[in-house]
Amino acid sequence: MLKRLWLTLCFCLATACALAATPSVLQLTSTTTAYTAGQFISNNSNGTNITVPFFNLQGESAANQILIQRGHLYTNDTTANSWNGHTVLLDFWSIPPTFTSGNGDRSTFSPNTGSATHYGQFTCTFSTIYGDGAQADCVVTIGTVMTIPAGNVTPVYWTAVSSDGSGTTGASKTFSFIPETVN
Repeated sequence: MLKRLWLTLCFCLATACALAATPSVLQLTSTTTAYTAGQFISNNSNGTNITVPFFNLQGESAANQILIQRGHLYTNDTTANSWNGHTVLLDFWSIPPTFTSGNGDRSTFSPNTGSATHYGQFTCTFSTIYGDGAQADCVVTIGTVMTIPAGNVTPVYWTAVSSDGSGTTGASKTFSFIPETVN
């Protein structure tokens, strides 16, 4: 992961993009059952107890809109066939969406509130599983960049949904997301 971050940082220095200072982390549940298509990936099976992860955009001005062109999603899950080649959808929000008690981890993704605060969606396709996990390059699902309006710089919340399922997953693993912004 460090090599990947270093290469990304070098690319960004050459092309005028910026990274959030630290990865935003989603702690997964201890359940190891495979995800099916459309299931919510979260930190709690009870939707009312979910903590929605977020990141702060470092060094950006609240007076200017911010463009996020792509991102990087990492998992420390090394379970064979857990995520390799699978796709995860990340949705981004200015205010974290809420969920009912039945809409937690491994349930159908169905926010109770939040439609008015939705920024956009990224599609992330994972690599094969390496000795330390897997990585996914994430691109905007519709369009070429996701726009964060002026004055709404930080924090940016995100949720994850399995687009095509997964293999059996490891218990209590993490997803980490790092956005790339265009200056």
